[in-house]
Amino acid sequence: MTHKVVAWIPSGTRADPSARLRAFEIADALGSTCGVVNLFPPLKPEIPPGTVVLQKVCSKEALDFGASMQSQGSRIVYDVCDPVWMQEDVNRRRSWFPDDAIRIADMVTVPTPAMEAAVQKRYGDLNCMVIPDSVDLNSPELRFPRKHRDVSSLTVGWFGTAGNIACLRMILPALQAAHQESRLVLRIISAPIDGMIAALPGIPVDFRQWTLEDSSLLLKECDVVVMPVPLNEWTATKSSNRLQLSLALGIPPVISPLSSYMELLEGDEGSAMVARTGNDWLRHLRSLRVTTLRQTLADRGRVLVEKKCQLSTFIGRWAIALQVA
Repeated sequence: MTHKVVAWIPSGTRADPSARLRAFEIADALGSTCGVVNLFPPLKPEIPPGTVVLQKVCSKEALDFGASMQSQGSRIVYDVCDPVWMQEDVNRRRSWFPDDAIRIADMVTVPTPAMEAAVQKRYGDLNCMVIPDSVDLNSPELRFPRKHRDVSSLTVGWFGTAGNIACLRMILPALQAAHQESRLVLRIISAPIDGMIAALPGIPVDFRQWTLEDSSLLLKECDVVVMPVPLNEWTATKSSNRLQLSLALGIPPVISPLSSYMELLEGDEGSAMVARTGNDWLRHLRSLRVTTLRQTLADRGRVLVEKKCQLSTFIGRWAIALQVA
């Protein structure tokens, strides 16, 4: 016998972006309407939950737990926010088994249509639901967006995992040229990595350690945020959560034409600047020295997020997927 409880096995702690966006914040929002358990094996519930969500994680321990609960009547939802099956070496090191997680799942949830297509292409016709990432505009750090002012030195922000800092080298010539024309500072909000600053010569770097408590405030101090991303099979499935956060904070973004970014901007193209070439990156950085333009993009971006990206918009879809509606 099961009851109306959702048990998550998240891929990390609340400080981990994918675990926070796809597990903890959803659990918080649903907590008033259903019982929620943030479950870390080997914890065993006394009564099988109605639904067990494997949030990206697909270790043997998580799969064995899911299968055990499934045999007692629980539904299994596998939330795939990355095409983890592409990382064979990483999966071997982690002892992760994404194919098995897909096989036992009663439903697969994904953040983008491109991820849905990738899952269907590999695994065939599945019970799959697209539930985009979202932002909670009621959280204190997002309640009031940035108001821009004239500055003598442009602070250009970048945030992400340490392993992706290499993406900044894609636009290094544009950053160097923009700095030579008029001073800018590149603020990197991430975990430290050896050789990081040495790999970005010719521009001042302001490194700030990423923490859950301070990251949004550190980003909000930036005048512009850059999001260079290589376009490949892996990134084609990625969500727009970083773009959503920047728009919510009122920081005008310069972005690579990632499919999820372009989908979000459809009909609201004036909320961000898209760079397809090195010249585009330099041209946009130049133009965003103008305070009124930064404020215009910031205002448009905030309206876009309010219209398309609020957590309250998608929580009903989560409730349906988890059968707690």
